[in-house]
Formats: sequence, C-alpha cells, structure tokens
Amino acid sequence: MRMRIVRFLEEFPLASRRRIFFVYGVALIIGTHIPRLRLGKGIIIAPDKLMHVAAFGGLAMLMMLSHFVGRDGRLFNGKNILLCAMYSLVWGGVTEVTQQLFVPGRTASVQDVICNSIGIVVAVGVGFWLGKDGDETLSH
Repeated sequence: MRMRIVRFLEEFPLASRRRIFFVYGVALIIGTHIPRLRLGKGIIIAPDKLMHVAAFGGLAMLMMLSHFVGRDGRLFNGKNILLCAMYSLVWGGVTEVTQQLFVPGRTASVQDVICNSIGIVVAVGVGFWLGKDGDETLSH
C-alpha cells in the first residue's frame, strides 16, 4: 500500500505540486493573520489547536511533495523530510511572532507553536514511512 501511495503522489506533475504548495502557503499566511479569529471551545481540545496541527502538518507534507529542498533522489528521502521539517518549524515560529507584531488583538502562543510542531512531527513520520526502503508485498 505504501508504494501505491508514493506512486500516486509522484504521478502529479512537479509544477502542479508546487502551485498547490504556493496557494496553500498564501492561504496559511492569510488564515493565521486574521484579527481576533474566534473558533469557540472544543470538548477536549480547542478547535484552533487542532487547526494548527492540521495546518502545519499539511504545510510540511506539501513542502515535501513540492520537492523544493533535498532534491536529490527519491521524493521522501531523509534530507528532503528533515529540511522540510526545519523550514516548517521556522515558518510556524515566524507566524507566531508576526501575529503579535502586525495583527491587532493577536498574541504569540507557546501552545500554538507546540501544536504546529506536533503537526509537523506527524507529517515527518508519514514522510519517513512513505520513504522507507524495502520490498513490500502488494495485496489486492
């Protein structure tokens, strides 16, 4: 199954994957800088924390798929995965800082940075799983 997923992802043209990443990145910048965004309360965890996990996990995965960094070899090679994780972590930190500096009513939050990091770590785990070497029996 893992190899099927990788083949499916690699079938999309690189230019299209990069366009998707660009649009997602712009949407993420806009979405994280909306003044006084209110999402309500969750039963277990605040919905905005789940959005941070999903948004920055998606950012890291799309960055891997766009193959901007670590271009040598396979799509999910260790260098690509780790560089994308590093850039995504920096993006999350910069986002928190710029929110409080330039957006009225917004503040930086350590909890948001932690949730951003959790999403990135999940994406890294998926990336390493998809890039894992070895034969795999394809079952039907």
